[in-house]
Amino acid sequence: MCLSGSFIFNHAIQKIYNERGYILGRIILNHIDNDKVAEYASTWQEDDYYYEMSDYLSSIQEASNAAYIYICVPYEDKTIKYIYDTDSDMGFVDPVSAPFDEIWRCYKEGVKPESYLVRHSQYGHLTSSCLPVRDSSGNVVALLFVDTNMAVIQEVLGRFIINMIIISLIVLLVLCILNWRYFDFNLVKPYNSVAAEKERISAELNVATKIQADMLPRKFPPFPERTEFDIYATMTPAKEVGGDFYDFFFIDDDHLALVIADVSDKGVPAALFMVIAKTLIKNMASIVHNYSPAKILTEVNNQLCEGNDAYLFVTVWLGIIEISTGKLTTSNAGHEHPVIKRNNGEFQLDIYKHSPALATMEGIRYKEQETVLNPGDCIFVYTDGVTEATNSKQELFGKERLVEALNKNNRAEAKELLENVKKDIDAFVDGSPQFDDITMLGFIYKGM
Repeated sequence: MCLSGSFIFNHAIQKIYNERGYILGRIILNHIDNDKVAEYASTWQEDDYYYEMSDYLSSIQEASNAAYIYICVPYEDKTIKYIYDTDSDMGFVDPVSAPFDEIWRCYKEGVKPESYLVRHSQYGHLTSSCLPVRDSSGNVVALLFVDTNMAVIQEVLGRFIINMIIISLIVLLVLCILNWRYFDFNLVKPYNSVAAEKERISAELNVATKIQADMLPRKFPPFPERTEFDIYATMTPAKEVGGDFYDFFFIDDDHLALVIADVSDKGVPAALFMVIAKTLIKNMASIVHNYSPAKILTEVNNQLCEGNDAYLFVTVWLGIIEISTGKLTTSNAGHEHPVIKRNNGEFQLDIYKHSPALATMEGIRYKEQETVLNPGDCIFVYTDGVTEATNSKQELFGKERLVEALNKNNRAEAKELLENVKKDIDAFVDGSPQFDDITMLGFIYKGM
């Protein structure tokens, strides 16, 4: 189980990082002047644009945590001549350490390599994403490489293997104990042994609950030095681990991303899918430089669709607010409609046609909406565990009760708003079991 699991996981994580390199490479090719690259490949002379391009590629490398980004021309003697490289000058010649046939085919035929181009060289253990650079006539004039340190991939794989070994040993130990108890003791002792085992598993799930909770921002206020807004969020899982998540982070000093999401399943499978979705959204937000939630969700959707054999999907609401102006750009992938309060007004549902959930179908182009928040405006987002909280009469809490709970004290700070909603939910269900995760996020814009 450990060997097969590690092989499958290694292939999957290599594919994710390799595709991440190709996404970054395509962004670069859309930004730089390919005809200038063709000129450098023939003259090997630097000019003002070359230095501008170098600064751009260096900033991309630093922002994306890529090991290396470089543009070069391969030769039949299995060497490459660098047009651009962060660690060398134009014209520097190096031997090709990756599979040369695939690189040469990429250069001659403009075909993307089929393998991950994993190699050991003087520059380390790397995997490369390689794309042809075409001039305006469509001719391949050079190759663009985006390298990722295999140490990053192997670190993730190492943690996975350790966890698999621990789980396998635990399962083996449990089976041995149960077998020994069954054959050597009477029915009472085996029953007591099972009860003790359930208690042990419950304790382990409690640890898993803490690990998942630690992945979500829990320090409030999260940005004490920022006075332009107030933000607060909570997540109450229905099981030991849940599929809901929220997140908020600065893309740059003036753009704050707000995320809330709900995975289709519950328990451990949903929690694992939640970790992947949360990581991809945050990573893609740092790569997409036009602050477009729709573009971010489009790219993340395509990545989540790959290898989604469990057919899980996740609804996501993603907003990016420009702090200096209050401009809020949002994209909704099948998620609940937000509730908005304008200054001196009351909370109201903001109902519009949203796009499908992530991981339902590859190639979806997500839409986005824009609005402007003025000082005092507030937005409240949540998962369906809020509105679908059920009492003993099988009645749902619903959207109307949610809006009423928010309007009880609609001038309250974000934390109090969420506490008021949770109090009303608890009073409504009156001790009935919780069947779904309850996750809420409140954001109040206060202005510059």
